[in-house]
Amino acid sequence: MRWILHHDPNYGVMMIAMFAGITAALRNSVIHGLHPLPDLVGHSELLNSIIAYGIGPSAGLVMTAVTISMYGSLLGVFLVTLGSFVLLSIGWTFGINARFKDVRAALVWSFVPYSWLSPIYMLYGLVQFNEIRNESFVFGTVYPWDVGGGVLSWLIWFDYAIRLFCLVWLVLKLSVAMDQPIWKTAIIVGIAILPPAILLVPWQGFGF
Repeated sequence: MRWILHHDPNYGVMMIAMFAGITAALRNSVIHGLHPLPDLVGHSELLNSIIAYGIGPSAGLVMTAVTISMYGSLLGVFLVTLGSFVLLSIGWTFGINARFKDVRAALVWSFVPYSWLSPIYMLYGLVQFNEIRNESFVFGTVYPWDVGGGVLSWLIWFDYAIRLFCLVWLVLKLSVAMDQPIWKTAIIVGIAILPPAILLVPWQGFGF
């Protein structure tokens, strides 16, 4: 982390952010039956009807893949930018004078392990395409214990474990970027993540 911050804090940021966003979109799409717009389903009956009417559960593989790639890339860049700004703003309230690009680098590089799940979800979606499309198209939240103990259930549990690891890694990397003790960095991360987690975990929206 110190090497990246010293040489080029922008190194790999956009690419990793896009891959992490695609991973989050793939995850939710697999859960919702390979839906091209996975984070937008399940929030209201009106929105569900509009999406189902406009795209439906039978979108082709090519359309689904292209839409998820575009949507996920934009989602990743947006969330990394927003998350970095929130972390930096909270840091400022603690009197920490850190640079935005350093905080962003710490955030995005912490989620490299999560982006590695992208090809796994992609492979699962390709192998189970017909089964997912025919049996798993759902609106609303689906937790690992709702899936029934199959491959998808284990994959979602593994997903949660990887994200917890990334969260710990974020605290360690952000402490370097902000030049602060780990305990203070953990408080900053907790303040930043707890409110959206409380709001989004029940929906499983935007990668939560």
